[in-house]
Amino acid sequence: AYRSVQANPAHSITYVQLAAALAKLGRLDEAMAAAARVRELHPTFRYGRQFAAVHCAPAVAQCLGEALQAAGLPQ
Repeated sequence: AYRSVQANPAHSITYVQLAAALAKLGRLDEAMAAAARVRELHPTFRYGRQFAAVHCAPAVAQCLGEALQAAGLPQ
C-alpha cells in the first residue's frame, strides 16, 4: 500500500487501501492519518458506495468496512 501511495499520491483509493491495511494491523493512529488524507482528496468518500461500485463480495466488504470504520471513514 505504501508503494501505491508513493506512485499515486493524489489518488484517494490508494489511501483507502493503506488505511484498511494499517487498521487491520492495529496501527490505528497511522490508519486515521491515511483516512484523513482520503477525506482531503475526496471529501464525499463513503466506503459503502465504493464497495457497491466495484461489486465487492459481502465477506470482503464486511472485513474492509470494519477496518475503514476503525480508521474513521464513513460508511
